[in-house]
Amino acid sequence: MRFDFTGFMSRSRSNVRSVSFGASPSVTRVCCQVFCPKWPRSASVRTTTRRCCRPLFTTASTCLRILSMEDPRKVRPSSTFDMDKLKSTIKQFVRDWSEAGQVERDSCYQPIIQEIQRLFPSDQYDVSKVSVLVPGAGLGRLAWEIARLGYICQGNEWSLFMLFSSNFVLNRCEKVNALTLYPWIHQFSNNKKSSDQTRPVRFPDVNPQSLPLNSDFSMVAGDFVEVYTDSNSWDCVATCFFIDTAHNVIEYLETIWKILKPGGVWINLGPLLYHFENIANELSVELSYEDIRTAMVKLGFHIEVEKESMQTTYTENDRSMLRYVYDCVFFFFFLIPFRLKQTKTLKTALTTPSSTGGSHCLNLTFHC
Repeated sequence: MRFDFTGFMSRSRSNVRSVSFGASPSVTRVCCQVFCPKWPRSASVRTTTRRCCRPLFTTASTCLRILSMEDPRKVRPSSTFDMDKLKSTIKQFVRDWSEAGQVERDSCYQPIIQEIQRLFPSDQYDVSKVSVLVPGAGLGRLAWEIARLGYICQGNEWSLFMLFSSNFVLNRCEKVNALTLYPWIHQFSNNKKSSDQTRPVRFPDVNPQSLPLNSDFSMVAGDFVEVYTDSNSWDCVATCFFIDTAHNVIEYLETIWKILKPGGVWINLGPLLYHFENIANELSVELSYEDIRTAMVKLGFHIEVEKESMQTTYTENDRSMLRYVYDCVFFFFFLIPFRLKQTKTLKTALTTPSSTGGSHCLNLTFHC
């Protein structure tokens, strides 16, 4: 996988566009002269985006120590799938770390944060001893915000694209709005204005390293089900747009049930867009929310708060002529205290993550 193939990808797409115009009838080509002068702007934007991605890839390479092992002559171009994942990750910077993503964060993250503060208020709890796990942490903003409030918070992420990017923004970005991305440069359809495609987004909107020195914030890399196997370990599990990433959502439910302390809480917001549903040769168990709810009650969860229609977006281009809105489920369940937990057999990770990082920096712990 190579981040520096973004330029190749962008040029290839633009070359196809140019060839298409060249093959058009003469009248069309004459009309195109009106807006063809805008193309150099697109080329400049692609160059800027590639330059921004370059330190990100350098940071990732250093993290994994792969630079010395990689022969540039043998490196193959990334696949279309890789490039799609990269484009999606670039949009995550907008969602998590830009002013443009504030509205989306408020609709997705704030309900979870407010529920945590309601359940564990600082005037009744020593929040520095309340542990919160955020599986599917993405670029880490939700976990970062929870840690900023004084709670012990650990994010967990499996995607290398997300891990590389979160490591970059959390550990390498100090100046507010010092970097610029053009996240919509690859969107050729549904643009009201040509300038919408090339508009810049600056990040980060806050200094990620501004957490108090006594903050307990960490990140762990690995599969959620395989990494978290210690029973009765967490006071709260907070999931946002996460449970539909499972091959089998029941495994997620069992893991959350196992790792929560008796009386612990699970807060969730998100849809059920099962990620592996239409992927060949991939296990995928798709359950309705009704079935998931039934399974949770049988496991021993008590329903405290439940809202079945909270509308929000995900990495949305707010100027696009096509916009997707998710009708999400938001709930807070708590694990009934003193319920006898039977041992469940789960694949154990090679090592166990530390729930106390003792530092506001991102500490990547890889579990193979």
